[in-house]
Amino acid sequence: MSHHIKLSILCVGLVSLFGSLAPAVAEDTGVWTAGQVTYSISRSSIEVGPGTDPLAIAVSQFNAATAASRLGGDAAGYTLTGVILSIDSSVSGTFWYRNTSTTTRNVSVEFAGGGSLDMYGSSTGVETFGQTVNLGAVAAGNETTYNFNLAGSGLRQTSLSDGLAEFLGSGDVYAYADYTSLRLTPLVSGSNQTQTDWQASAQVTVTYTFDYNVVPEPSSALLFGAGAAVLLLRRRARHTRAR
Repeated sequence: MSHHIKLSILCVGLVSLFGSLAPAVAEDTGVWTAGQVTYSISRSSIEVGPGTDPLAIAVSQFNAATAASRLGGDAAGYTLTGVILSIDSSVSGTFWYRNTSTTTRNVSVEFAGGGSLDMYGSSTGVETFGQTVNLGAVAAGNETTYNFNLAGSGLRQTSLSDGLAEFLGSGDVYAYADYTSLRLTPLVSGSNQTQTDWQASAQVTVTYTFDYNVVPEPSSALLFGAGAAVLLLRRRARHTRAR
């Protein structure tokens, strides 16, 4: 009995280990309408600041067979025409300051930089968080804490219409939420101690636009070809009689 318990624990442990190491799988939250499908993805606790890595976000590729199953028609009739990337962000966290000098200090913090969504060399451009917040005067030996939740400058978006081959298939593509340019700088002189614990949240959308052209059935194509041949023969016959 104890061997069975140990084996079960081992299996659970292996599943947990390899599950955590597995690559991210795209969340199929696509909303299909005539002419486009939009994937909306929310992410939180994104690392920010210099030295951090952009967050990879998996998105399903555009698949004509999936389009046909959702909207009807022949998969051969669907053509990808463009990709629209967008990102809307906020940052939240805590800034802690301790005045270790011998005089009262007036403390401010400056936010600069921001975040962007990058994909295959294209970028939405940076949604900025540029602002300065005055935390007031802090007496010698005292400390203050600033809890913040700030919205960025607003939705950033870009459109792609060339080089779309990477977006076609039945697998995933990756967009990268990049907040490496985001900075928080204390604006205070003298001796002090500071600490910042913060992160970003992002609402990312990837929209595929597409056209649909009805593919003629083989019988229809044959009839069309036969009709064209008949018209051509009649035209030649009239031309011969005229001569």
